[in-house]
Amino acid sequence: MKETTYVCPACGAKASAPTSASVPTCCGSAMTPEPLPVCTVPVSAESARTGDEDGPCADGATPRKS
Repeated sequence: MKETTYVCPACGAKASAPTSASVPTCCGSAMTPEPLPVCTVPVSAESARTGDEDGPCADGATPRKS
């Protein structure tokens, strides 16, 4: 069963509850889901290619336009 971690916006207390359960309350209001951590994957050659908008270079198989 999956669990979600909730944080109280008033006092910062944390609580875990099953995803299918109702949202827990703290300090008289509903707790909010804890935000996911920021992705910290280091930049590498593979991740740099995702932003490359250029197409492939000419391979010489097509004739030149005169």
